[in-house]
Amino acid sequence: MIRSPFAPRVVLLATLCALAAAAPAVAQQPPAPTEARPNDVAVGDTTRNVLDIQRNGSQAGPMQPLTGDQATLGYARYMRSFTHPLPEFFSTISTGSPLRGGAGSQPMNGQ
Repeated sequence: MIRSPFAPRVVLLATLCALAAAAPAVAQQPPAPTEARPNDVAVGDTTRNVLDIQRNGSQAGPMQPLTGDQATLGYARYMRSFTHPLPEFFSTISTGSPLRGGAGSQPMNGQ
C-alpha cells in the first residue's frame, strides 16, 4: 500500500475541523445571575461573635502538646533571641504595633 506524504496533515486538518464544528455545541452557557440577598445579621455583630468565640475558646480543638524535641528546639531558639542586642530605634516601652492600630501608632509625648 502506498502512503501519501500528506496523510498526517489531512488527518490533522480533519480533526481540527471536527473540533471547530463541535465547539459551539460543547460551549457552556453563562450562569444566570443570582439575586443579591441582604445580610440577615449585621456585619458588626458577626465580627463581634467571631472575636468572642476566639477569646473564650468555645470552638477550640483539643490541646496538642509539643513533643520533647519540638519543645527543646523552641526553647533553644527563644534563649538565642537574647544574644542579639536590640536595635537603637526600638524603644524600651512596649507600645503595640502600628500595623494593627495599637498604641504604637500614636506619637509619644506629642512627637
